[in-house]
Amino acid sequence: MKSRRQFIKEAGICAGTLLLFGFSGGSRKEMSATEVPILAYHDIGYKKDRAGYTVTPDEFKKHLEILCMNDYKPESLDNLVWGEFRTCGKKVIFTFDDAWEGQFRMDDNGEIDPDCAVGMLKSFYGREANATFFVSFDKGNTAFGQPEKEKYKLNWLLDNGFGIGNHTYDHVFLSELTEEGIKEQIAKADEKFEELLGKRWKAVKIFCYPGGEFPKTKNGMDIIKKRFVAAVRTKRGYKVVASPYPPIGYMYEIPRIGMYSGEKGENALDRITEGRYDPLSPSIPRSLRG
Repeated sequence: MKSRRQFIKEAGICAGTLLLFGFSGGSRKEMSATEVPILAYHDIGYKKDRAGYTVTPDEFKKHLEILCMNDYKPESLDNLVWGEFRTCGKKVIFTFDDAWEGQFRMDDNGEIDPDCAVGMLKSFYGREANATFFVSFDKGNTAFGQPEKEKYKLNWLLDNGFGIGNHTYDHVFLSELTEEGIKEQIAKADEKFEELLGKRWKAVKIFCYPGGEFPKTKNGMDIIKKRFVAAVRTKRGYKVVASPYPPIGYMYEIPRIGMYSGEKGENALDRITEGRYDPLSPSIPRSLRG
């Protein structure tokens, strides 16, 4: 497998776009093992959502305030996967699924909406702001709404140290697809990334399972493992992952904490700030493991 630096070099990312903060000496096993909550958000907005996936801007601001008051600083999911944390002390990783417009909105002058997720992260954390966006293109064949700004937004994210992940093109559950269907969904998204990012599309190295559903067969899982260096999922309960490097057996089932509107989201934050987590446990069925 190619090294991280090889991926970055081939992806054409200029120096300073993604900062590499390695640890001096020591193997992965020798690195400290703190707990890092990985948060999984969906849309940020005011639409009615019976499932509670849509978090309002006011709620998201409150979440950020609570995390800031408890000294959590944003860390990169990409850095966790590669074992290259850049921050000290308490860490939190923000992820967003599905590429909704409420996650990243701009006006006609190219100014970022202060009430979208990117705008609020920048407001709270400035240059330290970080998140990974797992992009699918099932909403009008575009990411983040505003199709005329799609290319600019995706490149802006990479230029400013944010991460982009593959969430398939049409957000189809892998459990409903044949192995060929899985390949097609990933390849179709890859083609779109290449169209929008040029050779930097190679920086898209982490996968997110739509609906948290795994493929039906081991061969289907092998497709994911061959194409990506890691994959994330969200499961019921509140999960964390040991850091700065997930156990090898968990690289394709990195757990996240589902963040919701209302009391459900506040309860998740209580668990985070109080350190009350469920233990890390396997989620991929034994029959799919390699």
